[in-house]
Amino acid sequence: MIGKAVNPRALKGANIGKLPVIYQSQKSAWMTGRIFEEWLRDFNCKMNAQGRNVLLTMDNAGVHNMRDIPLNAVKLVYLPKNTKSCTQPCDAGIFQALKLKYREQLHPYTRQPI
Repeated sequence: MIGKAVNPRALKGANIGKLPVIYQSQKSAWMTGRIFEEWLRDFNCKMNAQGRNVLLTMDNAGVHNMRDIPLNAVKLVYLPKNTKSCTQPCDAGIFQALKLKYREQLHPYTRQPI
């Protein structure tokens, strides 16, 4: 989960490190290369610890360019350029509604004491 605030009011008093999600802050609340790389390395470690090998299909957004990161449990496969409208029809506003619903449903859990 990426939010704008380092210490969001909605999570006041919560131990952010113990949430059931990884929380990162960024001024615009957008994914950055640094945030994605941290997540990817963490995900790779978790999959490796579980003895799993996974494949992630990625678009060609600049922040997803992790071709030089050594990963042993995760394989990244990049979609061809200029195929976003064909391969990601959900970008037509569906994700915005999904994210809103997700946040609404996640909010009560983030307010529970940990």
